Amino acid sequence: MIRVASFRVHQHDPLGFLIQAETRGPYTHSALEIDRGSRTIIEAYYPTVRKRVLDPAEVSGIDFFKIRGLTDEHEQRILAFGNHAIEVHEAYSISDLFRFNPFFRLFLGETTDVSKSAFCSMFAKLAIESSGLVLLNAHAYEVDPYRLTWSPLLEKDEP
Repeated sequence: MIRVASFRVHQHDPLGFLIQAETRGPYTHSALEIDRGSRTIIEAYYPTVRKRVLDPAEVSGIDFFKIRGLTDEHEQRILAFGNHAIEVHEAYSISDLFRFNPFFRLFLGETTDVSKSAFCSMFAKLAIESSGLVLLNAHAYEVDPYRLTWSPLLEKDEP
């Protein structure tokens, strides 16, 4: 089953400290674990959405969350969303990255949930919600990696 991977430590991420400082939360990055056995994830990471296998050393710095109510049909829709983003080389959105903070939206302007680029937790939320499940009553661009885990549909799981 697909799970949300919430990174407490994200290797080679120069913005991790800033994200944790801004959100006052433990997480710096979000991804979707699409295969638990191989530890394959889909993530929005600069420069584009990508699929990769987690390094075993990374796993200890990640909290995993099951998605309550996830069915095989939901999973297929999430995978289709993720694979499409990879195929079209969906860009990582640096400009949207700090739009989860209302103060920055004053200067950056608003955006939409229907964009051609996304930051990590925005992408994870959009992918899951493409299946018909609603994680949070918020725009995807308002959801940072920490707030994503506030969803009542997410339940912390074993690594």
